Amino acid sequence: MLRSIWMPQSKIKELPTSIGMLKRLEELNAEGCELLAEIPSTIKWLTCLRVLNLEGTCVSQSPPKLPTSLTELYVSSTSLQIVPKLPMLHNLVGLVLSNGNCFGESGQLRPSKLQGIGNLCGLEELKLKLNITSISEEFSSLSQLQSLTLECPNLQSRPPLPSSLSKLILESLKKRTKLPRLSNLKNRF
Repeated sequence: MLRSIWMPQSKIKELPTSIGMLKRLEELNAEGCELLAEIPSTIKWLTCLRVLNLEGTCVSQSPPKLPTSLTELYVSSTSLQIVPKLPMLHNLVGLVLSNGNCFGESGQLRPSKLQGIGNLCGLEELKLKLNITSISEEFSSLSQLQSLTLECPNLQSRPPLPSSLSKLILESLKKRTKLPRLSNLKNRF
């Protein structure tokens, strides 16, 4: 019974729709599959899938419904235009979202504020490398978030930080942006 598929840097263009029949699959790693442009909707049937790695692909949007069993989701694509529906992914512990070339004006993400991110109550690590201008106020409700990396050069609003944060990395902020308020962070010493 197949539990893991690793195909890094393969020249595949698409995953077969029959992938949804692999009911026990726990990990799907397509990192570096530069030609992979679409994920079949049958992925929603993978109820044991914990890790989905689509870094370095050309996926422009995820399927309308991802398995709620996911604990780690990595989506990095210069073609990324639509963020996965986050509210349904309440088991996520690690999340990476990147549209790769976040410095260009093209590739503005929809929705631009990452609506529903506050529902990811178990999220511990978040990396965003996106062409977005603001982040939803619900961001501060990520009570388990320990590590946050923001590489969003067009970010204009300062996101409210969760008090649980122990590591903050702010990269390539090009627009005039005030630093986020740090006063609500817990003293960890």
